[in-house]
Amino acid sequence: MIDMFDIITFVLFGGIVAITVQVVVTLGTLPGRIAQKRDHPQAVAIAIASWLGIATLVLGATVASGAEAISFTAMGFLWPFALVWAYLKPIGVRFPPAEPQALGPNRPGGKEVAS
Repeated sequence: MIDMFDIITFVLFGGIVAITVQVVVTLGTLPGRIAQKRDHPQAVAIAIASWLGIATLVLGATVASGAEAISFTAMGFLWPFALVWAYLKPIGVRFPPAEPQALGPNRPGGKEVAS
């Protein structure tokens, strides 16, 4: 027969599972959200690397055993890599100028302006 302690145990276990899922989802989305907020041109790649890192880390810690667990856990380095990547500004990315520059008598639009 189920008594009060069993019910309390099931409720606590459900709460722990819900909190764990929330933490994993929050950590999985964190680098991608940071990259989008900072207008990083590779934000989608950062989000994918973050989710791969979290997934392999969780799989290595819970599902796999032996050599597979070591491999999955080692691939968990993608999450901190994605977090650092989200904060880095890419080198060599050139953004278009804010305003078109006048190029002497040949201005943008193809018309010459007499000076």
